[in-house]
Amino acid sequence: MEITLRLIAVEFPGETAPNGVRVLEIDEQASLQQALDSSGIPNAQSYMTLINDEAVSIADRPARILNNGDTITIFPPIKGG
Repeated sequence: MEITLRLIAVEFPGETAPNGVRVLEIDEQASLQQALDSSGIPNAQSYMTLINDEAVSIADRPARILNNGDTITIFPPIKGG
């Protein structure tokens, strides 16, 4: 199945469209954590994740099953002062 990854201020390993979007093929019944692992983005860079604009906590990633066409948005930790 296909999902879309949108990266906000995160470098994506490999090729990415100029707008930070990549379409990935993943297995049916894959979890959010499995999709992130297969994308090559380390957990430290995927601090906040959304599925179709709904926040998913780090603790819930392994249990959250993805559906064909889902969009995952990834934000890094925010730093500054």
